[in-house]
Amino acid sequence: MARECLRKWAAKYLHRLPDPKHPNAQDGIDMHELLRAMCARGPAATTQPESKIGRWARALYPLTPPGVLCELEQHFDYRGHRASFRIDFTLPAFDGFGDWKSCAGPKWSLNQTTIKTDLQANLEAYGFMTVFGRTDVPIRWLYVDKKTERAWHVDAH
Repeated sequence: MARECLRKWAAKYLHRLPDPKHPNAQDGIDMHELLRAMCARGPAATTQPESKIGRWARALYPLTPPGVLCELEQHFDYRGHRASFRIDFTLPAFDGFGDWKSCAGPKWSLNQTTIKTDLQANLEAYGFMTVFGRTDVPIRWLYVDKKTERAWHVDAH
């Protein structure tokens, strides 16, 4: 988002202004809500008929580390500005964090090379390290391909 429009990114992530949701974004929000419920109540957390959202969540759930705490938002100072991060899950004792992602295939996922320039990943890591006093933070992104429902993870520090 920042590469496409820095103002849009700042409005969303720095100023926390509401933004209209594209249907694809709403699918991701719904998937996150179901995954949070699954982490709290187990894999049978939904009574809804099977849907693409349910299939995506069930593909990602086994890759989610056990005992995670779901959705954490914290505020921190970045160069004199109030910033915040919202992460999908933290490991027990805040020893690391992770993010669930739905995408259009592996070419859209982060890797050891692209993570160095990914603004969201670096801002979240900086905020996490600042808030929790860490110097090194394990990060796990869990991806699901929207078409094939294949799931994989990318780990980094």
